[in-house]
Amino acid sequence: TQDERPPYQQPPQRQQTPPQRQQNPPQLPPPKEQQPPQQQPPPQQQPPPQQQPPPQQQPPRQQPPPGGAGGAQAVPPIKAMPQPLSQGDRFEVTLQREGSQPVGLQIGRSKNDVNNMLVAGVNTDGLVHVWNRDNPDRPIEKFDTIVAVDGITGFEGMQAAFKQVLTQGKPFNLTMVKGGGIPMSAASISTDSATPRAA
Repeated sequence: TQDERPPYQQPPQRQQTPPQRQQNPPQLPPPKEQQPPQQQPPPQQQPPPQQQPPPQQQPPRQQPPPGGAGGAQAVPPIKAMPQPLSQGDRFEVTLQREGSQPVGLQIGRSKNDVNNMLVAGVNTDGLVHVWNRDNPDRPIEKFDTIVAVDGITGFEGMQAAFKQVLTQGKPFNLTMVKGGGIPMSAASISTDSATPRAA
């Protein structure tokens, strides 16, 4: 008997993998040359803002007088003038002596009132002259009577008070009676010195 041999089978062929191609690396572009930084131009200086002139002030508008353009303007009230003193009226006078300024008053005795002082005259360069200029309604005039100096009465007492006024230089007060005095003699005494002189 013949040996039964199996048919001849070819061995399986190995699949050969094709050789892998080496891939070339991507070509990079050549580096660009670095250019130096461009210098920026300096900023242009802006001109200073122009100063605007101050607004002109318009003068205030004058309001028309009441009653229209042709109306009558208001008349200010008239001040009442003080009444002049009459003979026998009593009034007060306050004087302030500055430095060596004289009182400017001539005094004497009155026939009808020997206890008080009679104004025999007023000088033009003293306190009394200034008082008369500033107080025309209460002037000290010739033949007025001084009945008290700072509250002191009597002829001799008022003489001493005047001397004290000249040394202290403080304000002093005279109590006066308007008019009516009759000079006893033509001689008078200045309130600024003890030397009698003719009135």
